Amino acid sequence: MKSSPSIDPDSSSHKKDWQIWFFGPVCVGLILLVVEIVFQCLSYTAGFNKGVHYLKHGDNLMARVQFNQCIANNPADVRSYLFRAIANQRMDKNDSAIADYTKVSELERRNLFAYVGSETSLQKLQHYPLALESCNSALKQDSNSLDAHRVRALALNFTGDAAQSIKDCSYFLERHPQKDRQRAEVLTIRAMDHLRSNKLDAAIDDLTEAIACSPNDGLLYLNRAVVYMKMKDYHKAIAECDIAQKRSPGELLVFGIRSSCYDKIGNSKA
Repeated sequence: MKSSPSIDPDSSSHKKDWQIWFFGPVCVGLILLVVEIVFQCLSYTAGFNKGVHYLKHGDNLMARVQFNQCIANNPADVRSYLFRAIANQRMDKNDSAIADYTKVSELERRNLFAYVGSETSLQKLQHYPLALESCNSALKQDSNSLDAHRVRALALNFTGDAAQSIKDCSYFLERHPQKDRQRAEVLTIRAMDHLRSNKLDAAIDDLTEAIACSPNDGLLYLNRAVVYMKMKDYHKAIAECDIAQKRSPGELLVFGIRSSCYDKIGNSKA
């Protein structure tokens, strides 16, 4: 009587069965894990893109909600902190914006926008010494950063350091020839520094160039009116006020400055 053949545990068919039994569930698990990761990535991307869309269209509250979710899913996501900081800043939640910018600088130390954005919020909160510290940090990272020089000039202007503010303004203006709102802003800062130093002709020159860069900004004409008033050229100051009123009809300072000029020339007309 023939004995039944014994099963060789090392036979190729037995190995194949064993491999299927062992590796099958592992492969399925890996596939499910990959699918979950892909789904999470797609969900994150969709949420982030929604946040950017809301931010672009001025819905800062909804943008912040989307970026909150992105950060909850990935606490090391630099972009979401950065864009949430912008949303907070636009909503005047400057303390929250500073916290987000600080987190960005911790995660990505060479992100100059974080330093500059933080400095802008600090200025809004009138923390000018801290604003200077933040901007100085940005300049240590990159001494050629035009944005850092620009915003530091404003902080220095408020703290009364006209000489250094003028240096920062001049540095920016030499390297930013474009006639845009940023150039107009820096020219205005330097004009304020000149006014503080009683260099009135230089202040007029800077404001005149600023107006050429941004001719529809009524505040620039009003600033030039203030300088003409200090020069005791009241007729020119009144003319500037008239232009400022056309550009910015709701600006109440126009009436105050123009009234003061009429008082100086003995005319009761406001």
